[in-house]
Amino acid sequence: MGTIDDGRNRQTATQYVYLIREKIMGTIPASVTDTAKNRILAMAAKTEGAIGITLSIAQGKGCGGNEYRWGGFVTEAPAGHEAIVVNDAFAIYVPMIDSFNMFGMTIDFGADEKEQKVASESFKFINPNVASTCGCGASVTFKEQPKAP
Repeated sequence: MGTIDDGRNRQTATQYVYLIREKIMGTIPASVTDTAKNRILAMAAKTEGAIGITLSIAQGKGCGGNEYRWGGFVTEAPAGHEAIVVNDAFAIYVPMIDSFNMFGMTIDFGADEKEQKVASESFKFINPNVASTCGCGASVTFKEQPKAP
């Protein structure tokens, strides 16, 4: 991968893209349904001073190759993360490296139509960047991202 010299720093093209995105965007264009917001905020209420929760993509996990992973609640915004805004005081923080695969995603909470069990409610990730899911729906394969020229 090439480097970019902006007169102040010499960086890889990837580092430069992340730097520009952080300065311009700061948030991921994704959404959270009211049902998911209510569930997240109810869980967060148990952690004093929580302003967010982390969400990442664990690579090499499950038969689909990737799994969404909730982390812990945080009391300050973690460095190197972008935010999916839940409300004015709370966000879901995603590592920048994972944010490309979460563009346009909707996070929902509820029962799975396939499951006919009591207490089968869970978070659902409706993601246009997913190429396929495994049979149980716990892991995903993402569409290939375009390569830089």
